[in-house]
Amino acid sequence: MKPKIILLSYFIILFTNNVYSQRLEVIRTYWDWSRTQLHEIYTVIAGTPKKHGFYKEYNQVGALWNTAHYKRGILHGQYVQYFGGESDDICCITNYVNGKKNGKEISYSWDFNCSNCISHTCIYKDDDLIEYTDYYVNPKKSEQKKHNVKFAGEKVYETWWYENGNIEATQVSLHYTDSIISSSYYSEDGKIKSTIENNVYNYYDEDGINIIRKEYKTTRTTEFYQNGELIKSIRPINEGGYNFMETKIYKNGEVVSTETMDENGYSIENLRKDQKLAEQYDELYNLYEERVSPYLDSLYEKMCDYRHALQIQAKDKYGGHCRKAAYESTEKIDSLINYLNKHVAKTYITANRYRRFSKKGILYKVGDNKYAYKKTEKEIHALEELLDTFDIYTLEKEFYTLFEITDVIEKIKPDLYYIECSYTYYWGQQGYSDNVPNKHPYSYEAYLHTTRYLTSKLKDKDVYEALKILKQYTIVCSKMRQWYNQRIGKIERAFKKASSEEELLTIFLSENKK
Repeated sequence: MKPKIILLSYFIILFTNNVYSQRLEVIRTYWDWSRTQLHEIYTVIAGTPKKHGFYKEYNQVGALWNTAHYKRGILHGQYVQYFGGESDDICCITNYVNGKKNGKEISYSWDFNCSNCISHTCIYKDDDLIEYTDYYVNPKKSEQKKHNVKFAGEKVYETWWYENGNIEATQVSLHYTDSIISSSYYSEDGKIKSTIENNVYNYYDEDGINIIRKEYKTTRTTEFYQNGELIKSIRPINEGGYNFMETKIYKNGEVVSTETMDENGYSIENLRKDQKLAEQYDELYNLYEERVSPYLDSLYEKMCDYRHALQIQAKDKYGGHCRKAAYESTEKIDSLINYLNKHVAKTYITANRYRRFSKKGILYKVGDNKYAYKKTEKEIHALEELLDTFDIYTLEKEFYTLFEITDVIEKIKPDLYYIECSYTYYWGQQGYSDNVPNKHPYSYEAYLHTTRYLTSKLKDKDVYEALKILKQYTIVCSKMRQWYNQRIGKIERAFKKASSEEELLTIFLSENKK
């Protein structure tokens, strides 16, 4: 039975081929209108444009360019591309099955000194590239591989070779992400240089045996080895917006020291300390804004508005007709004004010192024309002290006391002028020490000692003590002015007997019997 089936099949195939051979039509195309320069020659199924059978194509100089086989209009069989020269050297050979690339594709070098040298090869399956190989173009080493790529599912396997045939590198990666799964790199003499496995990069010594460095890509940690022993590791850290490098030193596998610094030598410990200080500062500053700032700003605004009222002119209308009085009283008035100005400045400085806190911290000069805000322990202690001790009533009272002091000095000025103008005269020229009293000499001498004494007591006194002293100064000057046209024999004798400034002051402040 089998011989009959085989014989029948043979006659069917023969009949089919005969039918198609009779129905094929040869087609020729030309490069020119005169049809002398052949471009293509191929066969089609009669009555259709479908190519079927052998196909040839020539370039414009008449050299063979492409040959192929078609089956019912699609490529089926070997497709050959030529360089298009006189020698008909092949450029590329590709195999098609039912219009799709299948099998091995071979491409040859364009180097005419090595025209038969393979440049690269590809292996296809139903148009899908599953393997690619590059070759060194060297007529002495035919088909020496340079680079090979194999596609297997989602993975890509690659190998590189040196020209001497030794492997240069191998690599496994994911096809669509270019993510490396593993790799190995070798020296030209075959020694391993580095490997990648599970996101760990290993670098070897020149001997290709001992690892000298490891890089962990997930943690970005780098480890350093010596004779196979871990000696150091570094790891980048970002904290609080700052980039640090953590460095660990090892001995016998144990950590012996750890240091975490930025590129400027700023340690992560200092950062954490500064962050903690900043949190403390911010908490205190919120209390400052709630309890102190509104009242302080209001007072400071008043202080700025009324500061001109605290200014005293040393020379005014009292220095008109009596040059002697103006000259002699200037030193005393200047001393009192200086003390007033110091207290005014101190009060304003205190208010400003309380107002210097800001949300960013305290502004410091950190270089030439460079300033930076800081939140340090010093500022935290200052804020704590301010919150514990601040009393807006006390500060206001000090400020308004300055106006009382100003009024007292203004009262003293005309009395000083009158005393210097009335009590003394110049025996010689103005400015010399021969200025002598012409009336109540012991009282005048007591006045000089007492005013100097009271002026010296003003040093380092607060505004309240200063006001008390200046009021005593006012009494001294007022009485001296009153006594000028009076008989004060008992008072003169009392001053004559006094032996200290305190006794002199007591006489001035007591109810005097003239």
